[in-house]
Amino acid sequence: METLDFKIKDGYCLIKYRGELTLDVVEDLKTEILNFLNEHNEKSIVFDLSEISFMDSSGIGFLVHLNNKNRTQNKKLFLFRPSDAVKKTLSLVNLINFFDIVEEEEDIDLREIL
Repeated sequence: METLDFKIKDGYCLIKYRGELTLDVVEDLKTEILNFLNEHNEKSIVFDLSEISFMDSSGIGFLVHLNNKNRTQNKKLFLFRPSDAVKKTLSLVNLINFFDIVEEEEDIDLREIL
């Protein structure tokens, strides 16, 4: 079962999603996340993808969209602890370096965006 949680922490918004990141869930997920982000003006978004079991091309498109949208708003998106499935999928389409990926909270560098 998919779950989505939001927290505001130390100058950033933490989004945690569990489940599959596929065509079946992307539109609803996009709506929920963008609505939450519109209500909060944090300069950084940390998207915890540690519990993603599968991601298809719709999931890739969603992450690219979220990253680009944040960049145009002078915000930064970090992919936090992406699962092996996420890393593998992003690597297959040569997008692993398109994202700022962090494995530990202390690696989230907010200085360049604050």
